[in-house]
Amino acid sequence: MAVNVNVTPVALSESLPENSEVSITFTYSGETITPSDTTIYYSATLSDGTNTENVFFPYTIPGTDIPASVTFDYMPTVSFSGTITGSDGKVYYKP
Repeated sequence: MAVNVNVTPVALSESLPENSEVSITFTYSGETITPSDTTIYYSATLSDGTNTENVFFPYTIPGTDIPASVTFDYMPTVSFSGTITGSDGKVYYKP
């Protein structure tokens, strides 16, 4: 199963060289969902209008429900040079 989440990517420093670290916050504001497994997966598409990258992160739930907000830091494999936007945010879980 999957539900939509909002995605907010932010380059951690505008002055870092290409492939700088990006912080991505996934925000879920739907009804309470309690997955049957403790690991869920977040995914999104990031783009600066020229380059695009699909990201996928496993996450171990600290409680029993899908959290309202989770942040991941990662090193892109593409060179983002402009403002990064996020789309197609999803959280995948086992019902």
